[in-house]
Amino acid sequence: MRSLMLVVAGLALVAGVVVFASSLAAEAEKAEPDPFVGSYLKFGRWKPRKGQFGEVPSITITKAGDTYQLSRPYDTWKFKPVEKGVISDGKGGLGSIYAGKTQFVDGFRVRTLRAEFCYEHFILYDSGEGYDLKQPAKEEKK
Repeated sequence: MRSLMLVVAGLALVAGVVVFASSLAAEAEKAEPDPFVGSYLKFGRWKPRKGQFGEVPSITITKAGDTYQLSRPYDTWKFKPVEKGVISDGKGGLGSIYAGKTQFVDGFRVRTLRAEFCYEHFILYDSGEGYDLKQPAKEEKK
């Protein structure tokens, strides 16, 4: 009788460990993508448009180690994290980029960055490459 109880307890312990380990693996898979790396569409206040309907410039942000780099025309500067959700050139020469999300009334969300450079301010909207824009936001409880 005792041995049967020990076997049942052992099986329950093994099942608990398996469930716990699988939940940890599932959490690791759900990790948020890097808030800065990706391709973005640039919208600025004073940017002249080209063509009949205008052409929106595209900017790509890549990461090597803990350093971020933007594509042209900002490719000469390197950015590093200064606090959560903020990267800066660290020298005060160019400025900072702030991570965020824009949410629409239908629940649709898009990753958004706000760039505040010394000579230019603009918004970068995720172009949708490598980022799931189709998932509506979950209702937040108030």
